[in-house]
Amino acid sequence: MHELWEYEWVLVRCMTNPEPAEWLEHEESACREGRLERLSWLAQLMPQIEYRLFPGGWMAKQLFEETRYCFVYGQFLAAIVLGMA
Repeated sequence: MHELWEYEWVLVRCMTNPEPAEWLEHEESACREGRLERLSWLAQLMPQIEYRLFPGGWMAKQLFEETRYCFVYGQFLAAIVLGMA
């Protein structure tokens, strides 16, 4: 078969139709360590100051917060796109 058409298949065990609370509990427990590491890394980079000035006002501040949230939760593509907004 031509290389273009070769695919790698992965078998993944899925939660079939979980209740919303069950799904959230699973997400929290499965991803918590990674989120803690990323949040700790960000906290080390941020200066320890009382006030921050965001050129661009409220919208710039919201974009900063949303980008930080996306990074911590592992939504890396969203963090990149928001960071360029």
